[in-house]
Amino acid sequence: MEVGHEQRRSREDYEELDRLLTEADGSLVDEDLRGANEMLKKAGVKATSMWGRLDDRCFRGTCGRW
Repeated sequence: MEVGHEQRRSREDYEELDRLLTEADGSLVDEDLRGANEMLKKAGVKATSMWGRLDDRCFRGTCGRW
């Protein structure tokens, strides 16, 4: 992990990411797929800004495809 990414993660970042994921979950409960999609896109952008680009090696073992 690069030091630059570590410095970009603050409590507020985690709270915002949590809020976006909670909103996405609420949209799914309400069967609002468009709203869930938008919130998940925003959460993805937020996570990328917090951790930087992740390659597919980070996700191996979480899906049966690998």
